[in-house]
Amino acid sequence: AGLVYDEKTIINLGLGLLGQHSITSYANPANPLERRVVPAYAHQRRSELIKRRWVFNRHFASLTIRPDATMNTAERPYAFDLPNDYLAAVRDRTTTWQIRGNLLYSRYDSVVLEYKADVPEVQFDPLFVDVLAARIAVDNAEWITQSNIKKADADDRFYKPAIQVAAANNALIIGSEDETGALDEDDTWLHARAGYNL
Repeated sequence: AGLVYDEKTIINLGLGLLGQHSITSYANPANPLERRVVPAYAHQRRSELIKRRWVFNRHFASLTIRPDATMNTAERPYAFDLPNDYLAAVRDRTTTWQIRGNLLYSRYDSVVLEYKADVPEVQFDPLFVDVLAARIAVDNAEWITQSNIKKADADDRFYKPAIQVAAANNALIIGSEDETGALDEDDTWLHARAGYNL
């Protein structure tokens, strides 16, 4: 059996990149380091899951229609619930549906949605863990080292190379779809859930 990832393990991998001592508790942060890194982790993990099209959290779902939903329009008369583990939709160049709040609106009465799922740590790809750990290192480098140049250094030494390795080893999906990481302009629910525009 391989390593089973959890929040504390991933945080400690990131701190280890900076030569920092490990945290001992995720559930009950007790010291200044834990009180800094633990609250930030949920945002960091979701942000990294959303930014790119990772193979391991690529999901497809046949959406459930909501005939009673409001805000239906003549152009998109059908409304659908988003999956419970939904983080961000994958759009292609021909996409016509829109996401408003926690519903998807379409001109068609059936939709199969490709999306980025909020999967638990035990399902994380090791190469994604490297990227997330590097992100944690970048975000905490200045605070830990008391040096304002260490954040850029950590970005160049850890974060960018981790992304390059993931791409080179097919952990990321590269294709013609919109993979910029841009959020749906109408998806206010996603903006709030992911911590954007707050």
